[in-house]
Amino acid sequence: MIKLRNISKSFNDKSIISNLNLEIQYGEKIAIMGKSGTGKTTLLNIIMGLVTPDSGTISGVPKNKSMVFQENRLLDDFSAYDNIKLVCNTDKEKILQHFEELGLSGEEDKLAGEYSGGMKRRLAIMRAVLAEPELIVMDEAFKGLDKATKNIVIDYVYKYTQNKTCVFVTHDKSEAISLQCNRIIEI
Repeated sequence: MIKLRNISKSFNDKSIISNLNLEIQYGEKIAIMGKSGTGKTTLLNIIMGLVTPDSGTISGVPKNKSMVFQENRLLDDFSAYDNIKLVCNTDKEKILQHFEELGLSGEEDKLAGEYSGGMKRRLAIMRAVLAEPELIVMDEAFKGLDKATKNIVIDYVYKYTQNKTCVFVTHDKSEAISLQCNRIIEI
């Protein structure tokens, strides 16, 4: 179980998270919702170890974890395939299957910088999934996708996150429902 106890974080004397307590069971999917500026991204960054809380403790975070940031964070001068292969120890056949599932088949050798915004988003999500983490964290992962593509990507994420601990930040409750989250937490 991932346990966050009395977590607080401020930036420039502005309290973002104050005395937060949260437990996440292994294999549980949770969605975190709330208005902009309520600390959702900061919370994800604390869970991932990218930001240190001012106070409180966190335990139980597995070593093998991946994250989809609000930005795609791809290597634009590398092919889409290489963006995956650099991070994931997965065979080529499996990677190509995932390209196909996300409607990117035939685009593997194209530079990531030449991808459209929606293609980049799918590539970033694929990279996080193919890393085969025990914990996957997604920060507004489906933003910028048209409705039909969003539905395909949500189905893909649902399929490949079975029995994994997942924390999703979203502003859209229907995403949490489609992902069959165990809990929706408003902050």
